[in-house]
Amino acid sequence: MSIVWKGGKEAYHMKRAREQYEEADYLHALASVIQQDRPGASYAESMRDALAVDAYVASIIEGRQVGRRTHDFLKQQHALQQSTDYVLMPS
Repeated sequence: MSIVWKGGKEAYHMKRAREQYEEADYLHALASVIQQDRPGASYAESMRDALAVDAYVASIIEGRQVGRRTHDFLKQQHALQQSTDYVLMPS
């Protein structure tokens, strides 16, 4: 299964959960699932992660293209770094 398909399915389920359930219930469930994946994490840590995941998923659903813009930013920074590596500095 491709990363695009997997990501799309996850975004779909997150969107549906956000729409169908109260925010507190949705965030509690998300934090609980995150805590299951990280048994040593406290509930507070899991809730912080849940809030970050929710914000990221919201950005995807709203089409803010955070991933694409991050990738473009890094490519520009790398290209800038590469161009300055070849500049001779006066001695």
